Amino acid sequence: MPVCITGMHRSGTSMVAHALSLCGLDLGPEDQLLPADAWNSDGYWENRALVELDDWALEQLGGSWDLPPAAAATPELREEFVEAARRAVAEVGFGEPWGWKDPRACLLADLWHEAVTDLRFVVAVRNPVEVALSLRRRGATSPQLALSLWSAYYAEVLARVPASDRVVVAYDAFLGDPSGSVERLVGRLGLAADSEQQQEAVSSVDVRLRHHVGDSGSLHGVPAQVVDLYEALLSEARDGAPAEPPPQDPSTLKPTRAVATRSSGLTTLVAAYQERDRLRVQVERLTADRDTWHENSEKSREDASRLAIDRDAWRTQARHWRAETERLVAAEQRRLGWRFRQARLRYARRVWRALPAAVRNQLRPRIYGEFIGPPPLQKDEAPPA
Repeated sequence: MPVCITGMHRSGTSMVAHALSLCGLDLGPEDQLLPADAWNSDGYWENRALVELDDWALEQLGGSWDLPPAAAATPELREEFVEAARRAVAEVGFGEPWGWKDPRACLLADLWHEAVTDLRFVVAVRNPVEVALSLRRRGATSPQLALSLWSAYYAEVLARVPASDRVVVAYDAFLGDPSGSVERLVGRLGLAADSEQQQEAVSSVDVRLRHHVGDSGSLHGVPAQVVDLYEALLSEARDGAPAEPPPQDPSTLKPTRAVATRSSGLTTLVAAYQERDRLRVQVERLTADRDTWHENSEKSREDASRLAIDRDAWRTQARHWRAETERLVAAEQRRLGWRFRQARLRYARRVWRALPAAVRNQLRPRIYGEFIGPPPLQKDEAPPA
């Protein structure tokens, strides 16, 4: 079953294509896909050969991706495109189920529908103001021209693809509920994706890649028919049942200066959104700085607490060491005092023994009288009176 993922540029077609590839949809060899760049860091998921074919067809019709052709394809061009498309698909060598992604296919949907049998279209739709802001950020178009292109792309795909052959996916819903969106999309397309594949597809949806946030309820200044078309697409994406698109003024399908200047309030609206985006980025930066400060403060508190614990442990250890040192000093003092006394006694004995007997006899009464007491009585000696 072939699937073409399309929609206005900057509308989440890459996100949807990546999710479907993880659910088993073959987008062709990786080396044939357009590489990622600063504007689409997750990759474009577009086959180079098929994109070049669409560019060639738009050029033959007198247009380009940013200038929807006003002329319809001639029978000769239609036949040539169908043959070239079938040859390109065969050369890629897709496996079943297979598909490709190209926003330009919105403008060539009837040709692709004729070239590929049983082709289903997945149409990603995003807030037109968000698309205008994203394109302006890339320096691709003015906001007024971006809205005209947005209107032309979706009006063309709704007109050229029967409701039974298309599935509309809302960008906001896909980001808000990726699990439910992937499950519904897989079911609508009949892909045999198991729960593990679907979970991997859900994990690939990165909300951080969204740089511009609009509000579907605040489209003041946007042309009424653009708002009506957007609401019709959201209704079809939400309910599944095809909604009748509002009638489009053919002049809006061809971006001109007259159409661009018709939306007088758009410039003010875009400027307000840009200012809000700038403030949002500033708030995010300040929030990140605050979180970093909180993390550093918490780390400092943890370090201080750990140091306090270490300090208390060292104090306890120091008290223990001091007490042990005092005990050892006292013990050493006692030991040294005892040894000193013993040494002094031994010295005194040596001196005493070295004295002549007559001197010892003279000194003995005095020593005993002053320090020890009366000398012991000698045998057959009477005590003093």
